[in-house]
Amino acid sequence: MVVRFHEGVVLRGHALRHGWRSYMMRNYGPSARHISVDIPAIDVAPIHKFLALRQDPNPALSWRCAVAAEPNLERLAHLVDVDKHCSVCPGRPVGTTFHMMWECVKTAGLRRSFGLDLHSASLDLQGTPRDAWLQNAWSEFRSLPQQFSWTMAVVHSWIDELKACILQHPPLQRQGEFLMATDGSACHPADADCRQAACAVAWRSACGIQVWSRALEVETTVNAAELVAVVVGATAADAASFSPVRLLTDHAEIVRRSDLSTIPASAGKQVLWEAWFALVRGGSTSASWVPSHRKASQLDIPEEWRILNDHADIAAGRCAAAAAALKADWCAELRARRALAVKILQYKRAAFADSHALLLQSLRT
Repeated sequence: MVVRFHEGVVLRGHALRHGWRSYMMRNYGPSARHISVDIPAIDVAPIHKFLALRQDPNPALSWRCAVAAEPNLERLAHLVDVDKHCSVCPGRPVGTTFHMMWECVKTAGLRRSFGLDLHSASLDLQGTPRDAWLQNAWSEFRSLPQQFSWTMAVVHSWIDELKACILQHPPLQRQGEFLMATDGSACHPADADCRQAACAVAWRSACGIQVWSRALEVETTVNAAELVAVVVGATAADAASFSPVRLLTDHAEIVRRSDLSTIPASAGKQVLWEAWFALVRGGSTSASWVPSHRKASQLDIPEEWRILNDHADIAAGRCAAAAAALKADWCAELRARRALAVKILQYKRAAFADSHALLLQSLRT
């Protein structure tokens, strides 16, 4: 079986599983076609990282290693005049991928140079998951159990919560309107799996500044948190009969799009945007931009706006950090496993460099 990938194609877990299933059927018979089910959701992040590494000495071989198509001796014997048995190991075992990577004396020094050994690299895995991991760096991605799904039902429950807070601590009116600052923040924003976002709303009551914040459990980008914050804040204020309300946000896109009747489909989060537009069209809600972290000091931004923005920013950041701390161990384990996966793939590429050269030579002749 030959699997071809062209530039721009996204590497998918199901393609890897299909290749692995084909490999297992060829080597172990049709009864092994379901063995790949042991890895229902392959973590492709380290494979992406391996293939995207700069200064790749051999991109073609890297792709072969990533999709379990490396030229081991067993496969080469069908293409070139080589013995499929290992000539340097006692008993002349068949030159399978596993043997060439983890048993062969020829690659022992290379394994040491990468700091790898069979026992520690196995990660206590057994059976086919162990084989897939050691030969291909494929492992199951186990997502962190979520407390709930990020749906509009959750957003509505937050609106009810904030409404109760507003009624208990009514916002003060300033120049004929009620001010509420909203913000979103995230820990580890560049890591899609470990990223943790939170939204917050701040307002001034007769008792001082009040804040409300919640962590987002599924949609964890800063942009999503910003949008949830304005929808929850504005809707709760409207439901509590505090209007007109001016939302203060450092998300310039929310302010800019407040004048639009529709939103481009590519923007995503259509339901939230429509909820925001409905509030703006109702005439009781408006939005103003406040530079984050007191930036753009030359602009004439009311000090009260900046104070409220600071409190919303701090509340969102603290909420995101607290939520991120709850899954810190899971994130650390995920990063360590992915780092090891990249190292295994780098070692695999080095281990098959000679046999790949033989393959290329046979293709030229």
